[in-house]
Amino acid sequence: MCWLQSFLNCETLRNILTNDFKCGYFAATLVMLLILLLVIALKIICFFVFRHPKCSEVVVKSPAGDLVISVRVISALIGRLLSEEGRLNDVKVSIRRYKKNYKLFVRASYAEGYKGLPVLIEELQPQLAELLKQQFGIENTEPTVFLIDRLSEIEDNDGDTGF
Repeated sequence: MCWLQSFLNCETLRNILTNDFKCGYFAATLVMLLILLLVIALKIICFFVFRHPKCSEVVVKSPAGDLVISVRVISALIGRLLSEEGRLNDVKVSIRRYKKNYKLFVRASYAEGYKGLPVLIEELQPQLAELLKQQFGIENTEPTVFLIDRLSEIEDNDGDTGF
């Protein structure tokens, strides 16, 4: 007989466990359920240990004291730079902290135009790093991630769209 029968008193389970095949099938099912629960628990633990929450502010250490800069200020400055460039509109910036570095995520709409998107992004990467360094003293940034979520239309000087 099976070792499970001594622990279970339910009549239905006794009927299931009457022969060795049913007992083995039941034991295999229980083992698979336990493995599934273990995997789910590990995923939840890893999610909380390795997640990178959004920052609402960036702290810059200096000998005179810490400088705390709001993400809204950084977002406004980056939005101004990108709108001057004329190809990225509706800019939204979020910042995440990865150990000691900050990573910028820029979500924007792209206006097709004179330059292709890869060329524009290559030009903007060093400009953004330099802007953060000059204006705020933020040196520990990783490359910016650009999330282009839609195309926007280019407006000519007379107000017509460029399409």
